[in-house]
Amino acid sequence: MILDNISSQVNLAFQAIATSRQRIRLGETAVAQARENLRLTLVKYHNANATPTDVVDAQTALTRAETRFFTAVYDYLESLSLLDYTLGSDQQRLLDELAARPP
Repeated sequence: MILDNISSQVNLAFQAIATSRQRIRLGETAVAQARENLRLTLVKYHNANATPTDVVDAQTALTRAETRFFTAVYDYLESLSLLDYTLGSDQQRLLDELAARPP
């Protein structure tokens, strides 16, 4: 019973990690597309072919894409922490590894 519970938690953590990785990849693409859309909209605005509302809409789309991306990164880190906890690892080691990485 206890082993089944631990096995289930490890399985769920691995699935959450895989899902978060996919969301991060998709988020990177969405952010790049939203940035390019904003850039093109600003060019159109400076050429008087777009309205201020178009610029605001493009900026809003970029902000939403970035928010979804950072949420996926947070979920990924949370899943790693959950896996570490489930396996009985030292949580401080994970924090030290994350702090050592450049932003």
